[in-house]
Amino acid sequence: VTFAVLTVVGLMTLWLAVDNSYKKVGSIEL
Repeated sequence: VTFAVLTVVGLMTLWLAVDNSYKKVGSIEL
């Protein structure tokens, strides 16, 4: 596994985590 692949997977995981966090916060505020 190359460093580039690890970086892409890491960014995708981070993006999904942030996306889920915003959805949870948004649902709580609503």
